[in-house]
Amino acid sequence: STLSALEAAAVIGKTFSIEELKCLLQTSEIDIDQSLATARTLGLVSASNSTLAFTHEILRSCLAHHAKDRTLPNRKKFADCLSVLRPYDYFSRGEQLHAAGQMEDAARLHFEGLYTRLRDGNLVPSNLRFRVFDLLASTNQNESAETIFRAYDLILTRQFSEVGRLFARCE
Repeated sequence: STLSALEAAAVIGKTFSIEELKCLLQTSEIDIDQSLATARTLGLVSASNSTLAFTHEILRSCLAHHAKDRTLPNRKKFADCLSVLRPYDYFSRGEQLHAAGQMEDAARLHFEGLYTRLRDGNLVPSNLRFRVFDLLASTNQNESAETIFRAYDLILTRQFSEVGRLFARCE
């Protein structure tokens, strides 16, 4: 039904894709299109390419509140969907699990996301780094947080030493 589809979409967020909704509801794209046709006609959601969006955040928030008994299981289920749809999007999966109250799993995924960014040589914004550390500390995984700190320092040291060598060559 349209209401079920919108409630599920509210768990995903302000914007969502047909693929995400199809995975979460475990239904066909045809069923999703039929369910959302009414919502689009009523102006509840808008579509742009393959992305749909709620036209008002208050609508999404009310739908999520209306389905509150199904919200936590749907968040867990959506995290599982993300592992298939975007397997390397550790942070989004972690946020869904955090919202579902599965703090240790959320912290683990945030740790994996941070580790992956560091391993690939990508800088990590301070707010994200502190969020991961807070999650790890809140689940008594301080050792993992310390490991990340040490790895982060080593990676930065390596990156800056390479930059120093490049500057030396330019002189």
